[in-house]
Amino acid sequence: MMKYHEQMKHPLWQKKRLEVMEHHNFKCQECEAEDTTLHVHHPFYKTGAMIWDYSVEELKCLCEVCHKNEHALDEKIKKSLSNLGTHQKQMVLGYIDSEHCANNLFFEKEIDTTINLQNPNYCSGVLHRFILSIYWKDFKKINKMKVSELLVYSGSNK
Repeated sequence: MMKYHEQMKHPLWQKKRLEVMEHHNFKCQECEAEDTTLHVHHPFYKTGAMIWDYSVEELKCLCEVCHKNEHALDEKIKKSLSNLGTHQKQMVLGYIDSEHCANNLFFEKEIDTTINLQNPNYCSGVLHRFILSIYWKDFKKINKMKVSELLVYSGSNK
């Protein structure tokens, strides 16, 4: 198998990079900078895949600063997840999947309805996301409340 640095020099990667940058109008997807060096970021890697074996939608076009920040954030997330048990990770996944579904519904995109309702931990994460969405309009108020005040508040908002 070709090493990563060798794959980066391959014409198929150069073509994919250009395709991703063109798709995003040569702008950073995070800060929308267009007057800086752009990178194509892999948010995840597929086992055994070459770096060009990804769709344009699976790759991100980022400026140097946002690319560096993305890697730093990914490291923090990986470190945090490594401290969680399986049940907690399933809750996080449920929360993330429901967030993804909510965003796609909001933007009227097609959604992946593969939700693991057989797993109680996953469902708990979905439920946390659902509860947050209900109270989103009152987020600032809730954010400043103590747990006891929140319980009274949620009971009075039925």
